[in-house]
Amino acid sequence: AHHLPRRARDVARPPGRAFAEAPGAVFENYLAVQLKTATLSWTEQGHGRYEVFYLRDQDRREVDFLIARDLKPCALIEAKVSYTEAPTALKFYCQKLKVPGFVIYPKGQNRKFEFGYTVNSATFLKSLLTHK
Repeated sequence: AHHLPRRARDVARPPGRAFAEAPGAVFENYLAVQLKTATLSWTEQGHGRYEVFYLRDQDRREVDFLIARDLKPCALIEAKVSYTEAPTALKFYCQKLKVPGFVIYPKGQNRKFEFGYTVNSATFLKSLLTHK
């Protein structure tokens, strides 16, 4: 059975001028590359078929990354360069899909919140190396 939202699609954004000039876009792209590398590795190691998706619905709610195992959502991730409240779209989809959400920052403390975690990128990237 297909469990991903119908409008989910692979992470693929063509680079443009704004991309190179926006630190948020650079950080998001860096995480995209790391997530794609990790999911390919997990798949090759036989942990399941892992994929990375970008999520946006008809109501324009979007989440930077949806990680799926065998087409079943297992985590949602937002990349942020500065602290903000947990994005409402992340909260919406964490509750709808019943998966944890992660807000990843370049620096800062790791904290648990209502439907997930805020994590600094160093901690998050280290966790990608050890699949659980």
